[in-house]
Amino acid sequence: MQHRLEWAKKHQDWTVEEWRKVVFSDETKINVWGSDGCKYYWKRPSDPLQPHHLEFTVKHGGGKLMMWGCITSEGPGYACQIYDGNMNADVYQHILDTTLRDTMEYYNFNWSNIYFQHDNDPKHKAKSTIAWLDNHQVRYMSDWPAQSPDLNPIEHVVMFW
Repeated sequence: MQHRLEWAKKHQDWTVEEWRKVVFSDETKINVWGSDGCKYYWKRPSDPLQPHHLEFTVKHGGGKLMMWGCITSEGPGYACQIYDGNMNADVYQHILDTTLRDTMEYYNFNWSNIYFQHDNDPKHKAKSTIAWLDNHQVRYMSDWPAQSPDLNPIEHVVMFW
């Protein structure tokens, strides 16, 4: 909680123009069939089961897609599927070099004129990822508070992917 407060104080004087330069990113899992969360319904013991009380399933969970994407103040960035479902630092850097680069070119952004946001996932903080960002002169938000998805507006977009 303290880190979130420090981060907020550090950025409280940012102008709208500075915030417009932030490229927010995230990865997410999309279930092909249903939710992997728990669902609860209340009914009286004497009430019959209703269709919304039942959850149909498929073998092996129905599959999932792992996606990475970004958004800018100009609009959505490109998204890509993470095919093996498991992203490491090398795969992440490849995504930055292809999908993020495509977004930058589409919006005619310059690497040194944006602030790139990603969370504190180990692959984002890997020495090789930091070196990639530094070599490409990408300004990135290195002080992003841990466990703070509510600060990232892309969290409200991934439901539309």
